[in-house]
Amino acid sequence: MARRNRTRIVVALAVLPALLVPLAAIAASGGETGQAGPGVSPSFTRDVAPIIQEKCAGCHRIGGIAPFPLETGPQLSARASLVAAAIQAKTMPPWPPGGRSPAYMGEEERKLTARERATIVSWARAGGRIDGPARRPLPGKPVPLRNGESLLEMRMPTAYRPSAPMGTTDDYRCFLLDPKLAGDRSVTSARIVPGAAKVVHHVILFRVAKSEVAEAKRLDGADKGQGWTCFGGTGLSLGDSGGSVQDSLNNANWIAAWAPGWGGDRLPEGTGVPLPA
Repeated sequence: MARRNRTRIVVALAVLPALLVPLAAIAASGGETGQAGPGVSPSFTRDVAPIIQEKCAGCHRIGGIAPFPLETGPQLSARASLVAAAIQAKTMPPWPPGGRSPAYMGEEERKLTARERATIVSWARAGGRIDGPARRPLPGKPVPLRNGESLLEMRMPTAYRPSAPMGTTDDYRCFLLDPKLAGDRSVTSARIVPGAAKVVHHVILFRVAKSEVAEAKRLDGADKGQGWTCFGGTGLSLGDSGGSVQDSLNNANWIAAWAPGWGGDRLPEGTGVPLPA
């Protein structure tokens, strides 16, 4: 039986004096997590937990796509040898992009450095001991609001029960959400939380141009039930440039997205996706 899904979307909005919006490939550098000093045995709390939280827990959590969670010390310690073997074989974390792929940033980049791999393997070989409160969840990395940002939370008005068309297994559906903005803003980060992660394949948040709002409402009202059937885009024209080309997965109307294992989007400071009122 199909499960009902009520998706929640949290976005950070800001007024930016200038926008650098081409976001196809943005590279950022930062310090590695979990770096024990020379000759020091890795600490679970200090060295291992931050790596797992940042690179593994997006999938390995209760309700996630992975077969088992790694959200607490005991969960990880019980599978320390298995985790170390998968990391040594470089089968985990799964990271399809190769050396010639565009650079990724932040939470999207789920590959481990050589030092991070060595840290986890060394900890596992030493017995996988936990040096902190046993059942406390792995420490998350706080994400404070930056200057000029404010939070906007949007929810599906009602839960949706998917129903695949005859002879198919997937239900592609578009829904209208009104952010009710008083003025033009820019989306600087976004996190989409599906109501039924085991059922939802992906979520894409599109921007609807003012010129297309009436058409979106017409599509919404013409299709039986909540939202309307769509595939590869919303079925609306680009609108922003006055063209008639159907929007696709590659145009700038894309604001944010979710897929299994994806934690969220956080753009570099000073950049954002325009969202007119």
